[in-house]
Amino acid sequence: MPVQKQTPQIQNEAVLGMYEDYARGDIAALLEKMHPDIQWIEPKGHPYAGKHAGRDAVKTEVFAPIAVDWEGFQAVPIKTVWQGNNVVCLGMFTGTCRRTGKRLDAAFAHVFTLDGGKLLRFRDFTDTEAFREAMS
Repeated sequence: MPVQKQTPQIQNEAVLGMYEDYARGDIAALLEKMHPDIQWIEPKGHPYAGKHAGRDAVKTEVFAPIAVDWEGFQAVPIKTVWQGNNVVCLGMFTGTCRRTGKRLDAAFAHVFTLDGGKLLRFRDFTDTEAFREAMS
């Protein structure tokens, strides 16, 4: 099935809205911006590494552990670039590890593919060493 073309307004609402939802702690609204069959990929070496398939998996395998592991965890977008149905967002992860009390400041590049106004694919490129250092 081909991916539907998106307007910049739909992309903006879906991608930047996701970061806004997370900042407000509104995980339900964030999940609604995702396609039910979203493919969410975290890199090797990341504490939540792997391919997470579907909204429920993202909620339980990524967002739930983050809530346990981090105080004040945020993904702050700095620059966003749109190309067709793909969006790249550059930004920073911040927070404090609950177990160690160490601060996290890690740059990221997030790559999204949208379909029908929903986030269909997500891939995180981040400084996994910064996560390991904060968590150990």
